[in-house]
Formats: sequence, C-alpha cells, structure tokens
Amino acid sequence: MERATLLLGALLLLTCLAVSRVDCVPLARSQAQVLVDCQKAWNTTIEGWKIGGDCSSASNVMCDAQGMITEISVHDNLMFSGGIPDSIGNLTNLHRLYILNNNLSGSIPAAIGNLQFVTELNLGYNQLTGNIDFIGKLTNLRLLHINANQLSGSIPATIGNLQLVTELNLSYNSLTGTIPGSIGNLTSVTYLWLLQNKLSGQIPETLSNLQSLSTLNLGYNSLTGSIPGAIGKIRNLTAIFLNRNNLSGSIFATIGNLPHLSDLGLEYNSLTGSLPDSIGKLIELRSFHIYANQLSGSIPATIGNLQLVTELNLSYNSLTGTIPDSIGNLTSVTELWLLQNKLSGQIPETLSNLQSLSTLNLGCNSLTGSIPGAIGKIRTLTAIYLHQNNLNGSIFATIGNLPHLSDLGLAYNSLTGSLPDSISKLIELRSLSAEGNSLNGPIQEAISNLRYLTELNLINNKFTGSIPSTIGRMSNLTNLGIAINSLTGTIPESLFRLSSLGGLYMDGNNLSGSIPAAIGSLTFFTDLYLANNCLSGTIPESIGKLSTLGILCLNGNKLTGSIPTTIGNLRYLTDLRLGSNSLSGSLPASLGSLQLLTEMYLANTNLTGSIPASIGNLQQLSVLNLNGTAATCPPDFSQCVATQNLTSAFCRKCPSFCTTCVKAAPCETKRAILPPMPCLFNMGFYALGLTLQ
Repeated sequence: MERATLLLGALLLLTCLAVSRVDCVPLARSQAQVLVDCQKAWNTTIEGWKIGGDCSSASNVMCDAQGMITEISVHDNLMFSGGIPDSIGNLTNLHRLYILNNNLSGSIPAAIGNLQFVTELNLGYNQLTGNIDFIGKLTNLRLLHINANQLSGSIPATIGNLQLVTELNLSYNSLTGTIPGSIGNLTSVTYLWLLQNKLSGQIPETLSNLQSLSTLNLGYNSLTGSIPGAIGKIRNLTAIFLNRNNLSGSIFATIGNLPHLSDLGLEYNSLTGSLPDSIGKLIELRSFHIYANQLSGSIPATIGNLQLVTELNLSYNSLTGTIPDSIGNLTSVTELWLLQNKLSGQIPETLSNLQSLSTLNLGCNSLTGSIPGAIGKIRTLTAIYLHQNNLNGSIFATIGNLPHLSDLGLAYNSLTGSLPDSISKLIELRSLSAEGNSLNGPIQEAISNLRYLTELNLINNKFTGSIPSTIGRMSNLTNLGIAINSLTGTIPESLFRLSSLGGLYMDGNNLSGSIPAAIGSLTFFTDLYLANNCLSGTIPESIGKLSTLGILCLNGNKLTGSIPTTIGNLRYLTDLRLGSNSLSGSLPASLGSLQLLTEMYLANTNLTGSIPASIGNLQQLSVLNLNGTAATCPPDFSQCVATQNLTSAFCRKCPSFCTTCVKAAPCETKRAILPPMPCLFNMGFYALGLTLQ
C-alpha cells in the first residue's frame, strides 16, 4: 500500500514536471479564501474555488509558483450577482482582474487599491455603484475599464498617478464634477473614454500633454466652454468625439494639424462661426459629424480634399452660400447630409462623381433650379431627400436608373410636369413623397410596379384623372396620400384589398360614387380622410369593423341616410367629422361608447331628434359641433363631460348644459389648410388631416 502511494505521488510529480506548469501548486490558503468569499458574495459555485485546491482545478484563475493568484477572468454573461468582497484586496500578486459583463452590484471596495501589481482591471458592464477614489493607488495599471456601471461621484485628481495606463474607460456611468487637470499626466494613454456621464465644466487644456492619445471620447456629458485649441497639438489623434455637450465658440483652427484624424464627432453642441479652411487638411478623415450646432458662413471649397470621408453630416446649422463644386471630389462618401441649413443656388452637377453615395439629404434649404439628371448616374443611391427647397422643373427621367433607391423625398418644392414613366423601374422603392408641388397629369397604372412601396404621398398637387385600380396590387402599402388634387371617378374597390393599409388620404378631390362596403376589410386602418369630395350614398355599416380607426373624416360630401349604429364600435376614434352632408335621422346612442373621442363635427346636416344622453359619457370630448342641424337638446344629461372646452355652437343649442357643466366656451376655430411643417430627415405624412371642419 505504501509503495502504491509513493508511485502515485511520483506520477503526479512527473506529470507536473512534464507540462512545466505552476498550476499544480496548491493555492495559498489566503488566496483560496478570496475565491470562497467571491462564491459566497455571488451566491454561486465555481469549479475548484475552494480551500485546499490547486490552480489546475480552479477555473478562470491563473497562479504563480508560490500559489498566489495572478489572474481572475470571469466574464461574458455568467450573470453573477452580488458585490465584490473586501478580501479581494488580499490578492497582492494579482496582475489581471476581469469581472465584466455580469450583474455585480454594490460599491467597489476600497481594498482594491491594495492591488499594487495589477496592470489590467476590467469591471465593465455590471451594476456597480459608489465612487472611484481608489484608482489613484493602482499606479501599475495599463488598462482600466469600469464602463457601463452606475458609478457616481467625481473623477479624483489622483487619476493623474496612472502614468502607465494606455486604456482608460469610465464611460456610461453617472460621474459628476469636472475633468481634473491631472488627466494631463496620463502621458501613456492612447484611449480615453469618458462618454455619457454627467461631467461638467471645461475641457482641460492639459489634454495637450497626452501625446500618445489616439481616441478621445467625451461625448454625452454637460461640458461647457470652447474646445481647447491645444488639442491640435496631439498629432497622434485618430478620433475625437465631443458630441452632445454644451460646447460653444468656434471650431479650433488648429484642427488642421491632426494629420491622422479619421473620426470627428462634434454634433449637438452650440458651436458658432464658420467651418475653418483648415478642415481640408484632414485628408485621412472618414467620418465628419457636426450637425445640430449654430455654424454659419459657407462650406469651404477645401472640403473637397476629404477624399476618404464616407460620412459627412453638416445638417441643422445655418450654413449659407452654395454647395461647392468640390463636393464632387468626395469619391468615397456614402452618406451626405446637408439638411436644414440656408444653402442656396443650384445642386452641383459634380454630385454625379460620388459613385459610392448611398444617402443624399439636401432637404430644408433654399436650393433653386432643376434637379440634375446626372444624379441618375449614381447607381448606389438608396435614399434621396430634396424636400422643402425651391426646386423647379420636372422630376429627372434618369431616376429610373437607380435600381436600389428605397426612399425618395421631393415634397414642398415647385416641381412641375408628370410623374416620369421611369419611376416605375424603382422596384426597391419603399417611400415616395412628392407632396406640395405642382405635378400634374394622371397617376399612371405603371406605378403599381412598385410592389415594395409602403408610403405613397402625392398630396397637394394637380393630378387629374381617376385613381388607377392597379394600386390594389401594391400589397405593402401602409399609407396612401392623394388628397388635394383634381382626381375624379370612383374609389376603386381594389384599394380595400390592401390589408396593410393604415392611412388613406383622399380628401379635397372630385371623387364621386359611394363608399365601398369592402372598406370594412381594412383591419389596420387608423386614418380615413375622404372629406370634401362628391361622394354619395350612405355610410356603410361595415365601417364599424375598422376597429383601430382613430380619425374618420367624411365631411363635405353628398352622403345621405343615417349615421350607422356600428360607428359606436370604433373604440379608438378620437376625431369624427361627418358635417356638411345630407345625413338624416337621429344621432345613434352608440356614439356614447366612443370614450376616446375629443372632437365631433356633425354641423350642417339634416340630423333631427334629441341628442342622446349617452354623449355625456364622453369624458375626453372637447369639441361638439351640431350647428345647422335640427337636433334638440335633451332635458337632462346623466353626467357632465369632463372638459371645459365645448364649442360655442353646442352651447348655443344646449345653454343649460353649458351653464351647469362648462365654465368657459371659447369661439370655434377652423383648422388651417396646411399646419406648420417641421423639417424632418424624411418628409412623410406629417401634414395630413388638411380638411376643414
């Protein structure tokens, strides 16, 4: 027996020697106790984390020859919860500590400052709280990542002691106060990330000492003051992100001294002044985002030197002048955004050189002239937004050469002529908005080739002829806007086979005939505008099947018959407009079921009888217009509606109700034909609901 034991021991020894590892050395008891404490704090069991074990059996742990732990690596969604035990400070030989992407909570123990030899500390993506006052003691750190936690307090001045650190990431926490000037002592740092905290004050000038710095990210804070020109001395910088702060002043002219800069993000600040000519020296720039500031002046011609830039966004500023022809030199650009400035002049023909361009957004400017047909040569285009300019002429026929175009925004210009036949070749088109122009002629049947189209907006033009029945083939259509034109004929029943249709905007035309009963098949309908046409017949009972309908506008037609009781099924209805028709009979009591209704216009109809007392159930109702009807006020309402804004027309009809329930009855107002328009990235159906009461 004794001989067998000796043989076994010899075999174990030979095994250890053969693999030349220190893992077979027993864990020092003090080290093993830390592992036991961690398991207890995290309410879990990890293989080999026990007293009496050795490094070969302890997973996620490395040791030295004395059985002292040198590395712990526990990460990637192991989902340990609980705190970090104070005994972690006993791992005095620790070099690397990785406990990231778990669910740890509580504060980081001050004892972690005892880890004098630690070079890499990564506690990112947990829920740790408290301050980081300990970090100044970890003078051997090369990597410090404590990002994506819930840390608070200020960045201690002692952070300047970390003169060997190359990566410092404190992002996505709730750190407050200023960035200490001692940050300038981190002369080895290459990556400095303080993104998305609550830091305030100015950017310290001492950053210019960080001559090894490659990436500076101070975005999403509350930093103020100007951008220090001294940053232009850090010639190794490849990325600067100062976006979403409260920075003011001009863009530092020394920016041109950064020859390796590839990413520049200054968006969402209050920067003023003009774009410096020196921007043209950033010949390695790939992304340039400076939108949502207060920049003025013209776009410098030197911008054409940025031949490697792929993303250029100067939107939401006050830039003036013309778009320089040199923009055509940006042959690598895929995203070009000049949205909402004060740019004038014509769209340069040189844009046709941008053969990598995917998105072109020049919307909300004062551009004039015609749309260059040369744009049709940019076959990589997926989105064109030229809305809200002063462009004239016709839609360029070469548009059919853009096989990948998915979004086309031409709304609110002065475009004339008809829709070109070539538009039917855009088989990947998802959205077409040409609202508010002077386009004319018929809507061609070939438009039905756009099988992937979800939004078609031709509102407020001069289109004539009938609605092509082939539109019923556009099975992905969710919004169809052809209001305020001169369309005639009947509503094709094929429209009501469009099962995805949510909004139908056909008001302000000369449509005739009846409302098809098939309308009840549109189960996703939210908006139905058929007002101000010449529609006749009755309101179909099937309209009560539109269970998601929010707005129903049928006013200004020649509709007859009674209001169907099924209208009470429209429980999401907020706006009901049936006025200026020849409707007769009494108001159905089922109207009292429309609990979300805020506006009801039934004026100038032939309605008679007593107003149902159930109207008193409508607690959201603010407008009730029965002017010009023979409907009578009931002797009593069962309850008062909650609002104090019922229209004077109703109060004249039922004065006792208004005296009792309504303290103030303002004069009626009519909605404007065109409400104020926001300038959006993609002009969609924002200006709908244009009908009068």
